[in-house]
Parts: sequence; C-alpha cells; structure tokens
Amino acid sequence: MRLATLTLIAVLAQLRSIDLSVAPWSGVMDTLRSDGDHAAQRDLERIARTFAGPAWQRAHASRWAGQIAVRHGRLADAERDFRSAIREDPRGFEGRMSMVHLGEVAMRRRTWFQAERWLAAVEHDSDRIISTYARDRLRAVRERTRRLAVRYTSIATLLVVVVAMLLGVVRGRRRSGAAEKFGRALLVGEALAIVGGLIVPRVTTTFASAAWMAAAIPSALLGAAVFAMRNRDGSRWRVAIDVALVVMMFAAALSLALDYTWWSVERPIL
Repeated sequence: MRLATLTLIAVLAQLRSIDLSVAPWSGVMDTLRSDGDHAAQRDLERIARTFAGPAWQRAHASRWAGQIAVRHGRLADAERDFRSAIREDPRGFEGRMSMVHLGEVAMRRRTWFQAERWLAAVEHDSDRIISTYARDRLRAVRERTRRLAVRYTSIATLLVVVVAMLLGVVRGRRRSGAAEKFGRALLVGEALAIVGGLIVPRVTTTFASAAWMAAAIPSALLGAAVFAMRNRDGSRWRVAIDVALVVMMFAAALSLALDYTWWSVERPIL
C-alpha cells in the first residue's frame, strides 16, 4: 500500500511540475517512508494550511491528502481535503480535478445524484485529463440510473403480463383440444427459440446466447398456453391483445436476462 501511495504522489507531482526533493515536499516523502500514509496525509494537510507559496500548490497538497484518505476509506477526511483544494484553486487544475474526486467520493457513498452533480460540472472541461476522468465516472453513474429503470420496468411488465396470461389460461382450462393445441404451439415456440439461439450469438455476441435461451424457453411455454386456451371465436382485437401480451412478456424477459448476464458482465452496475 505504501509503495502504491509513493507512486501516486510521484505521478501527481510530475504532472504539476513539483520537485519532490525540496521542502516542504521532501518532508512529506520522508514522513511517508518512515511513518506511513496517515502521517503523510496530515503533513500534506499542514502544508495546505501554512505553505506561503502559490495557492495552487496548497490546493495540490490538499488533493494529495484527499487521495490518500480515499485509498484508506477515510471519506470524510477526503471530502474535507478536496473541498479545501477547490477553495484554494477554484478555476485551476487542482480545484477542477478535485471536483472529479468529490464525485468519486459520492459514488463510494452511493449518493448518486450528488455524484452526478459534481462530475457533470467538469464533464466538458477544457483539460483532457479532467474531462476524460469525469466522463468515465459520469457514464457509470448515468448508466446505473438507466439500467435500474429498465430493470424495474421489465420486472413490473413481466409480472403484470404473466398474471394477465395466467388468468386467461385459468378461464380457458376446460376448452376441448387444449392439450393438443398446447403441444403443437410449444413445438413451434421451442423451434423458434432454438433457431434464435443459433442466430443471436452470430449477429451479436456469445454473451447474448444464454440470455436469449433463458427468456425464450419460458416465453414459449406461456405463449403456447395462451394459444391453446384462447377462444377461436374471439374478435380480432382479442387476438391482437394476446399477441401483444406474448411480445411484451418476451421483451421484458429478454431485457432481464440480458441485464443479469451480458450487460452485467460487460459493465456491472455499481
């Protein structure tokens, strides 16, 4: 952990053209080697309060301290240090980069709206380093909101459609020839599921294959039940409703299956 912190400080110093061999920065490196991260964090916070040099260097010390605190899970300390850097250098690199770090702290705390507020403020920053970090974190935050909305909408849709379909099946359970119709419809549904299982991975990716089969097989079962129990003398609008229910059920089931397989592997929800 100490080696990682040394590397972090060296990289940051190089980016900001700071000579780590001269005071007060040399003292921080000595403290880090001898007393560890927590002591170095306190030294950096002292520099941020007392250093008589340029304001951006005090902000730089605060940002160092904040990043050390984040690495050890001291989020309250990190937030205080990053806010200090923003006060010292509100329009400079240190202050703007500290806004990215505050967004990261909010993500760790799972306060997503606050994270989006900090990150969106520097999403289009003129400095490529800042904007790249901000957009990457912001994409994860926004994708989480979208993915969860799609997930819960799919679950609700699936529950409503399945209940409606089961009620229709129960009402028509005594219709003559239902078993034969169910068998024929199931053969067709399973054949379509298998064909889709062969085509989908070729068109998209192999990750989608398992999701397709997970959604297609139960959808074929319920779809066959609806077909077997439906009233042959029903009007066209009733047939259209049955078809729409089957399509909605499959779409919701496929969305959930993709969410828990392909999408979760490719980019897990935070």
